[in-house]
Amino acid sequence: MLQKAAAVGVETVVATPHLMRGTYEIQSCDRDRLTADLQRAANDNGIAIQVKPGVEYYLSSRILWDDDSLREFTVNNNGRYVLIEFPLQFIPPGSEDILFKLRVQGVTPVLAHPERCHEIREKPEILFDIVNQGCLTQLNAGSLIGEFGNHSRKTARILLDHGLIHAIASDMHSPFCHALGEFAEIVEKIAGTEGAVRMLSENPRRIVEGKELDTDPPIPFGAEKKGLKRFFPRNKG
Repeated sequence: MLQKAAAVGVETVVATPHLMRGTYEIQSCDRDRLTADLQRAANDNGIAIQVKPGVEYYLSSRILWDDDSLREFTVNNNGRYVLIEFPLQFIPPGSEDILFKLRVQGVTPVLAHPERCHEIREKPEILFDIVNQGCLTQLNAGSLIGEFGNHSRKTARILLDHGLIHAIASDMHSPFCHALGEFAEIVEKIAGTEGAVRMLSENPRRIVEGKELDTDPPIPFGAEKKGLKRFFPRNKG
């Protein structure tokens, strides 16, 4: 997977094993050790790519640990951003409170592949409220070409139209998946060159580095009929 990503221009990847309490468990020390092992393997094989640690939290009430424990699993150990996954079928009750408490602790949730969540596909304006409350989002690049079904593809375009996507990722699970660089042309056709650079490169880099994303508010649903449509949030920073 690293060879494939590097071949299409990817310079940094974040390894995000699933973390679901009671099902998929990993300790931060083990994650960091395995990430370092993977980086050494890349170096030894002449693959010019940086591998950073992360996890993909499965949202549940068990996510709220103490600050120190929580920050151990933030993206690249930066203490600022954490990747969150909704169940594919629904948004769990109490999610708003959980996401709020994370932000109070100084950790910004980055919602992975919201376009794949059935509840958001049925009512995408739900995500408008979540983003307005300070969360970020990360789209699966494969959704743009229908890899996860036509409903996810349509929802991905709707979310882009409303400025509800801040980053785009490959979400590679095997060497047979598409690497992120393969989607650059597709994203550029949808969002323009500037939008593609922001969502594929600039914003992901800021998340990895723990820097702030300066984004415009999302467009309310119905506003596109009044000529306010855009494909991506403008990053001013």
